Amino acid sequence: MSRSRSRQFTRKLGTYSSLAAAAVGGLAGKAQAAPIIYDTQNNPIDVHTDYFDYGRNMAIIDPTVLTSSAGSALNTQGLPVVSAASAGLLGLIDNDGDFGNGLYDATPPADGLISTSSVYFRYQIFDDASGDDKEGTQFGTRVASGNGIYGFTDGPSEQPADNAGGSGGFTEGQLIGDGPEALLTTDTNPLASSLTGGIDVDIDGFGAGASFFGWTIVTGTKYLGFTIGDRNGFVKVNKGGTDRNRIFILGWGLESDPFVEIEATLDVEAPPPPVPEPSTLGLLCLGAAGLATYRVLRRRKISA
Repeated sequence: MSRSRSRQFTRKLGTYSSLAAAAVGGLAGKAQAAPIIYDTQNNPIDVHTDYFDYGRNMAIIDPTVLTSSAGSALNTQGLPVVSAASAGLLGLIDNDGDFGNGLYDATPPADGLISTSSVYFRYQIFDDASGDDKEGTQFGTRVASGNGIYGFTDGPSEQPADNAGGSGGFTEGQLIGDGPEALLTTDTNPLASSLTGGIDVDIDGFGAGASFFGWTIVTGTKYLGFTIGDRNGFVKVNKGGTDRNRIFILGWGLESDPFVEIEATLDVEAPPPPVPEPSTLGLLCLGAAGLATYRVLRRRKISA
């Protein structure tokens, strides 16, 4: 083979090497897509309003904050999660029913804190599926492109999606964003006390005006699903027994990529390293051979 043809051959092999590297890089980027988790199960966030204090935001969470915060704590799998100081909890009513808990101002979390990248819990009066008024807790987010809450519509009031057990919310291990649950993107609750520009789902309620009938939708420990900017996420809660004005937040998560379903769990394992396809391995071998041949020819030229 002449030197000119050898150079052409080695250039082609070098191109194959570059293509293989790009392919491997693409695989790595895809494999690294994983939810970003904040785990507070060992120290649940106790949110507790006063009864008859309607139209108050109990807790406001911006899960997108997790994507830009350095991890210092570990979840149950030993993987890093963000510290509590940078976990995206924007506002909170503490477990005494007062406003502020030492981390936040002693004022009610304002509606202005609820951005299109946040989710919220709210205590207010709403209509249930029968049209009866309830005072209780709702979960929601702001209306925006790619935003929504997973649930189903029954009459004028939205509810978290049912699972096989018959109670609202998702259970451990279920996939959120890849199933029969409906994605609610508009709020049809007619009551004026509902957050303006919000998409709400009902969690728990009790008859307003001393009517003494309950309407419990979420019981025990459940995951409440949502999307923000087409990225699926959840908030893990325990519904605080029969108290319609109390929840315990156990953590939350948000997928790093849009339109990827998220598993209802705080135990997220590190993604496995990508395995190149056989064709990619072949390109890598050809590229390595081309570089080696190119170096030999270059040395001969220099010595000549």
